[in-house]
Amino acid sequence: MRLAALWTTVFLTIAGSAAAADIWRLFQFEEDGFAIDFPQIPVITNQALIGDSRIRTDEYYVGIGSYTFMVTAVLFPYVSREQIGSDESLLRRLIDIFVANCAIHDERPILIRGAAAREIHAENCEKGATTTARYYFVDDWLYQIVVVGPKGMVSSRETQHFMESFRLTAKRCIYNSAQHCH
Repeated sequence: MRLAALWTTVFLTIAGSAAAADIWRLFQFEEDGFAIDFPQIPVITNQALIGDSRIRTDEYYVGIGSYTFMVTAVLFPYVSREQIGSDESLLRRLIDIFVANCAIHDERPILIRGAAAREIHAENCEKGATTTARYYFVDDWLYQIVVVGPKGMVSSRETQHFMESFRLTAKRCIYNSAQHCH
């Protein structure tokens, strides 16, 4: 009887995973210059331009089961960034903040022409979650792609699908020297 219950549980888990893989849909966010697959329609929060800096933030997220999938797109013109430091030093600061309260973490560079990019994994964090994130500085944009979930989720099919589905689109706002978006 126990063996039958175990096999039923295994079958339902496999079937549930397969069903979860079938629910992914492509969402395009032209104004923010990217597209990505989400398992449901994402909740969207927008923050207007901040003062004269021309910094704008949009967040897209879905919580499903024990996972949270999120993309943050920040219009962050280079003119504003260079006041803080180079893209590499700013990326370093963001990563240090990301892993500050985690016992285990690692990172690796991601090679994208014309972009500063990293992938970070963090476990045993203060809030207990396991997190993986990718940061991309591309033109006047900072993209943060994040999955938060249970231990071992870094290599899960859901995490890998979400991370690998991110792609840039042609329409991204880039500021020219006269501070006009084109």
